[in-house]
Amino acid sequence: MKIELRNGTTGPSHDPYSAEMLIVRRDDGSTVRHYSNGLGAIEVMVGGSVVYESTHGDDRLVRLKAALLFKRAAGITPADAAAAYWAGYIDDPMGSPSSCA
Repeated sequence: MKIELRNGTTGPSHDPYSAEMLIVRRDDGSTVRHYSNGLGAIEVMVGGSVVYESTHGDDRLVRLKAALLFKRAAGITPADAAAAYWAGYIDDPMGSPSSCA
């Protein structure tokens, strides 16, 4: 299993909202994707097909349903997949470019 976590923004540049995409590539080559953004959109995609989407991602039950569908397809919850991604993260030995003076 390979896990990717992509963070970005959506919306106009003068008023952007956060966006996060979690992608799990299973050993059989299939992919499971969980997308959410600061506007309340949430989407679960399995193998290129949308299996769940809502614009009410601020609702606890909507988030729970999306997480359960993701877990059923990926074999791991979105929270555990994100934790596994960060557990394998290695800091750049040269440091952050923003720390350069």
